Amino acid sequence: MKTLALAGTLAGSLSLLAACSAQEPAEQETDNAPLVEEAPPSAMAGSYEITLEDGRALSRFLAADGTYIDSVGGDIIAQGSWQEEGDRLCLSAGTAEGETCYTLTKPAADGTLTITSENGQTLTAEKTA
Repeated sequence: MKTLALAGTLAGSLSLLAACSAQEPAEQETDNAPLVEEAPPSAMAGSYEITLEDGRALSRFLAADGTYIDSVGGDIIAQGSWQEEGDRLCLSAGTAEGETCYTLTKPAADGTLTITSENGQTLTAEKTA
């Protein structure tokens, strides 16, 4: 009789253990796909005031997403995409003119830098934000 009771208790315990094991959460699969790292924003991104040859101020905004907007007196005169290539800034307005690149100097102590176009035109710019 004791053997039957012990066998019944053991069978009940095994059933309970099996039921508990079935309720345990399944091991989660891990996704071993590499994480996509975003490129750090360029130090060149920001707002600039560029003094044109005729004395007018051109405002250039280089967004961290690679787009730019040029405006004079609050009117947008150009927009498109930009990229930094070493000491050069290349702008593409999506027009037939294609890409225009400028060579930049490192900022001077007063924060200004010199921008030289591919045809030799030199302008002064100051990063404002």
